[in-house]
Amino acid sequence: MKAQRYGHAALSIENGIKVLICFGWSGREVRKTCEIFDGSTTVSTFAADSTHKYGGLGLYKNQPASVGCFSEEHQKAETLSATGWTALPDHPKRISSHSLVALENQSMLLIGGIDWGNVVSQSGIWQLKDENWNEIGKLLQADFDGSAIYIGRSVYYFGYSYPYAIAKLDFTETEDLQTVEEIGNQPGGFYYPVLFQTVPNYCI
Repeated sequence: MKAQRYGHAALSIENGIKVLICFGWSGREVRKTCEIFDGSTTVSTFAADSTHKYGGLGLYKNQPASVGCFSEEHQKAETLSATGWTALPDHPKRISSHSLVALENQSMLLIGGIDWGNVVSQSGIWQLKDENWNEIGKLLQADFDGSAIYIGRSVYYFGYSYPYAIAKLDFTETEDLQTVEEIGNQPGGFYYPVLFQTVPNYCI
């Protein structure tokens, strides 16, 4: 595996058998590169057309996708297929440091992040669906560098900005956003926390 300091992103692929690891901290070309890790070895795969440091990885139409960039401050979105990366519609904002999460209807949400057009964190909940970006709601406070997970028609977003809110986004059976509420606060600011579903009182 090539040296990856930070600024990269990872995404579980092939039903959890492998991990796609993309982008990096230094060098324009390094920030485009991707590798696939199977638990013991890594192989290089297609490099993105644009850099996506802190652009994240999510699934759009069941394919890996990334949006925006911290260093280049652009709006570009791309998706990775078996033949390489192809362009998706630009995000309306010059965005980075957000969280990407897929819904079952094959759309993708972009939550929070830094809006480089105004150089502020943003509260928008954006959805890419049918090749169109729409702001479908807002967090109760602007946030960035957080993480999100989708469980049982709800997205849980763990924020990085004080007071470290945990937001719950509830969706209908047809996956339309219904409500946004804060359900608690973390004990501190955790940078891109790793989230996974488990059972009560599980300990690692």
